[in-house]
Amino acid sequence: MGSKVSAVDYLRAREFREKFKAFLEETLLTNNIDAVVVPTTPIPAPRIGEDSINLTISVDGLSATKSLPVRSLLLRLCRPANLAGVPAISVPCGLSRSGLPIGLQFIASWTDEPLLLELASYFEQVCPLSSRRNLL
Repeated sequence: MGSKVSAVDYLRAREFREKFKAFLEETLLTNNIDAVVVPTTPIPAPRIGEDSINLTISVDGLSATKSLPVRSLLLRLCRPANLAGVPAISVPCGLSRSGLPIGLQFIASWTDEPLLLELASYFEQVCPLSSRRNLL
């Protein structure tokens, strides 16, 4: 697939990545943020072999159901850390009504892997999975 990317598009993507990294670094530093906590995925874990999922999207009182590929949904919220090249860790934070795991992602700055491991460990100690109820 990489052979289909032009040199111009590649250079633009590299430039975008550098701007994104600088923006993230500046945002964390100027706001004194050690880590960001976000969902790992926008959906609960899919069942084995589930290639697409139907999501109902509501905007201004209007609803529409759309079939979306599971793979792109599972990767969507991991992209910022991957793009910036910063460490991230995901821990289970609960279960869906159907008993499937839901993840919580901690993202930190470039050299803060020890902080992420400490946060994940602390979260798991304070909120063990066995005590968490179904979330969705």
